[in-house]
Amino acid sequence: MLEPLVKARTDGIDISCTDSFLRTTFPILSAYIVDYPEQYLVTCCQENACPTCLVKPKERGQLIHSVLHNPETMIHILAQQSQGLALSEFKDHNMRPINPFWKDLLHCDIFSCLMPDMLHQLHKGVFKDHISKWAMQSIEGEQGKIDAHFQAMSHHPTLWHFKKGISMTT
Repeated sequence: MLEPLVKARTDGIDISCTDSFLRTTFPILSAYIVDYPEQYLVTCCQENACPTCLVKPKERGQLIHSVLHNPETMIHILAQQSQGLALSEFKDHNMRPINPFWKDLLHCDIFSCLMPDMLHQLHKGVFKDHISKWAMQSIEGEQGKIDAHFQAMSHHPTLWHFKKGISMTT
C-alpha cells in the first residue's frame, strides 16, 4: 500500500502546482492521525507505555524529563529482538514485536508525526481523569456542589448540558 510513497522518496513525483508549473517533489510523512490505542500499535509500544517517549508507565503524568523515542533505535532493537538478542532493551523500551510500516519511509519520525487524539488524550485523559478528579478531591465531600453548578448551566445549542452533573453519584 505504501510502495508509491517509498518509490517517491527516491525518484520524486511530478505535481502540477497552482501556478501551472510542473515541479518534482519528494513527499514525506509529516502527520499521522489515528486514535490513541492505534498509536501504540503504530509505534511498536505496549499499551501501558508512552507512544512518544521512554517514560516508565508508572511515572506518566509526573514532572520528569524523558528521552523521546528514536526511529533508528527502535528499528535496531526490533531487528535484534527478532534474532533473540537485546531482550533487555526491548523490555526497557516497552516494545511489542511489530514490523513497522514506516521503517522504509525517508525522514519519517513516526513519534513526532502523531497527532493528538482528542477523545482519548484530551477529553478522557486530561479533563476526565485529571482535572475533574482534582476538582472533586479539592472540595472533599462536596461533589453535590460541583454537580449543582453543572446542572444549573444555561441551555445552549452548542454546549453540552450535564443534567445529572459530572460526578455520576447522583
